[in-house]
Parts: sequence; structure tokens; C-alpha cells
Amino acid sequence: MKDRNLFSFAGNLENISNEDVIVKSLSTEELTNLEREQPYYSWDFRDIALKLNENLKIYEVSQDNLYKGYFIINSANNVIAQIEAKNGDWNSIFAGVKQISNDIRLVNVDGNRTSLIDYLKNIGFKNAINQYEMEKYL
Repeated sequence: MKDRNLFSFAGNLENISNEDVIVKSLSTEELTNLEREQPYYSWDFRDIALKLNENLKIYEVSQDNLYKGYFIINSANNVIAQIEAKNGDWNSIFAGVKQISNDIRLVNVDGNRTSLIDYLKNIGFKNAINQYEMEKYL
């Protein structure tokens, strides 16, 4: 059995500095070429489900011609489906997110993602709902 804690956050990015980041829209096919960690995401935010939701938009973030990470956001409700920062550079990633939307939510953030959770708390995001997921292997 595999258990994990999941956290949800909501907040505004108005206090995030507008770093010189470039946000580039990607296709679903280009997503597979990015450095990313799938185990952190709930079933509805994994690749197979992403292909079925036309509201999900994929963006790559770079700065000074260096890949910083990516995020996937639902354009209908501003929920972040996936987010990754190379070397934990969350400032650059959220500066990129801010170019798309100021008010965002993150749901089902795996409790093992401590650097992301700490960052969200430090920028004033509110932890709204917590869940405990239990998975039993048959």
C-alpha cells in the first residue's frame, strides 16, 4: 500500500518580480522531451489525461537561453496541473506563470515536494485543503 499527503494552495502572484523570463507555448508532443517527474502527480494530471483536456496549456520557461522548467495550466480555471523547476528555481517558474495568470491554484501537491510547498507558503499562498491518499495494490 502506498500512502501520501496531498495539499492544495491558492494565491496571487502580484508580488512576484517580473524577471526576464521567456514563456513559450508547447504542444503535447513537445512535453515528452522536457525534464520532469511524473510520480508526483495525481491520475488526472498525468500525461494520458492531459491529452484529453483541451483547456490545459503547456508552457516552457527559460531565462538567458537556459531551460528553467515548465508548467501546465488549465486556462478555464487557472489550476496548475503540473509544474517543475530545474534546480528548484521557483522564482523563475512563477514569474513565467504570472505572464499567463495572476491568480492561480495548485491542487493535490504531493507532500514530498517540500521545496515547492515551502516556496508557496513563503509567497503568501494559502493552504486550503489537505487530503490523504491511500492506494492498495491488488
